Amino acid sequence: MSQGRYLPLSYDAGSHVATDSSTQVKFANQMNLPFLAINRGHGSVSALGTFKHGVLIKLANLTSIDIAADGKSAVLGGGVYSDLLLATLAKKNKVAGK
Repeated sequence: MSQGRYLPLSYDAGSHVATDSSTQVKFANQMNLPFLAINRGHGSVSALGTFKHGVLIKLANLTSIDIAADGKSAVLGGGVYSDLLLATLAKKNKVAGK
């Protein structure tokens, strides 16, 4: 396969996650199926194209950002984009990095 060639995902079940992805992961494990969690769907095009017959977990709805009380760390939902993160940090007079 040539580098950069797009191969579409092939999956048997897919769902948008509302609050927690653990249910979908447990289901996939119980059914002995592979699972792939994605946000925007970006990744290695050659790797994404090899995913077959599994459970696709879409994380785009998981956009929570919880900044710790001391302001030194944060817990991000799997669907957080950098623009949302930076805007949320700016509202709290915080920046990412040192």
